[in-house]
Amino acid sequence: MAKERVAKKLAPEPATANKKSLQLQQLAIRWGGHTVILGDGFTPVPRSFLKYAAELKPYSLGPAEVSFVLNLMYFKWDERAPFPSYATLAGRMGISVQYARDIARKLARKGFLIRTIRRGLPNQFDLQPLFDALAKHVEAEMAAGRNKKKQKLTVV
Repeated sequence: MAKERVAKKLAPEPATANKKSLQLQQLAIRWGGHTVILGDGFTPVPRSFLKYAAELKPYSLGPAEVSFVLNLMYFKWDERAPFPSYATLAGRMGISVQYARDIARKLARKGFLIRTIRRGLPNQFDLQPLFDALAKHVEAEMAAGRNKKKQKLTVV
């Protein structure tokens, strides 16, 4: 029955639908069949981040820190550190600018974030230490046999 509701929400695809259109439709089905939700694009997030953020060593990430990182990733398009303003991050997260700054400081104290303060410009937020800690944790989980999915990905 749920599939029938989703099918009604989606416009019928022409017989010549390309692969990208079909993938978008399948993704829309995961989000309740509302393609409008997908119109602003995507932020890729490895499942291992969602799975292990609360288990990182020596410090775990709390929900506000996870949300902060996810919102930073919205602005990270390549290897460079993203640089959204605290006001932008706070607005997206529904928190005060001061609380956004506090979260950034806490991530920096935990060794997961390097903030580069730029006079007259928003800070740069380097997440490489977090990525390194996450990779180390995933490798330890695989070595212990707790993470069975061991895939080598090639970045092009």
